[in-house]
Amino acid sequence: MEWYVIAIIVVSVLLGVYLIVCAIAAPKFLDMVCRAKGRTWEISRQLMEEQDKWDFNRFDNEWDKQPFELTTFDGLKLYCINIPNPNAKLIEDKNKVAIVCHGHVSNLMQSVKYADIFYDKGYNVIIYDNRYFGHSEGDYCTLGQNETKDLAMVIDKAKELYGNDCFIALHGESMAGATVLNVLSLREQDVALVIADCPFMDTWKLFRENAHEKAHFPSFPLVDMAAFLAKHKYEYDFSAVRPIKVVGNVNTPICYIHGTADRLIYPHHSIDLYNRTKNKDSQLHLFEGAVHARSHMQDKQKYRTVVGQFVDSIEQKYVDQATTVTEVK
Repeated sequence: MEWYVIAIIVVSVLLGVYLIVCAIAAPKFLDMVCRAKGRTWEISRQLMEEQDKWDFNRFDNEWDKQPFELTTFDGLKLYCINIPNPNAKLIEDKNKVAIVCHGHVSNLMQSVKYADIFYDKGYNVIIYDNRYFGHSEGDYCTLGQNETKDLAMVIDKAKELYGNDCFIALHGESMAGATVLNVLSLREQDVALVIADCPFMDTWKLFRENAHEKAHFPSFPLVDMAAFLAKHKYEYDFSAVRPIKVVGNVNTPICYIHGTADRLIYPHHSIDLYNRTKNKDSQLHLFEGAVHARSHMQDKQKYRTVVGQFVDSIEQKYVDQATTVTEVK
């Protein structure tokens, strides 16, 4: 047998083995995304108290928490909490409301530390458990696809609670960072500003990076197999969440926050998003040494200052524009 025939056979066998390995790994990869075990409220509280040194006294004893449920487009119950602020401030006679969204495997308890910032800025606040996590229903997560539709529904509820013309701020971390950007394709006209903390810019890019650098697999065909399975098993399309395609076509001011030591969603995601963002009042803040979703923990005061100053600047511009319109009239 000629050497090249042997070489072809060996290569074919190796390729076949690799494809079999990918076929076995793809469902596991997909389950890590769609069916990852979420934290309970109790575990999240414990982690925040231990790691973030967070005091829940204000949430437990001071805030007027008003639970409510929303029914999603596919019939799931989302657990939400409305937190009206007795010291809420108006902006041009409009109510201010912040919707804070949590990340993958987390729940609304993780949103409390961000809600606290907006509460102190005179905002009413809505926090909620994403589908599949916390107290909400659902059999799986779609890393922003169905979650985008859910957030659009929460925005509609905020308008119902606080007025059709209310001033809405969105805050999202990780998966929710991508979600609050993605929802602008549906609700740009309703959103005054966005804080996107460690978002990913493109689902395909995120998964290919993680397959290659975390699992040490070539991303092809592993991710492509996972995408095929996702469509057929969960009606989940990896191409449905690509914020990089959204931010250049909307004019909402966005504040990007990212830790430089993030190795789950690399900092270049926020950098690339910022460079593509259309609105010129947008900002990018990198927290030196912060790992994934830990910029707040890395420097709580800096985080509050960054968010507070950005919110102040966008509010002031909103007031200035309203005054200009009034003067013209």
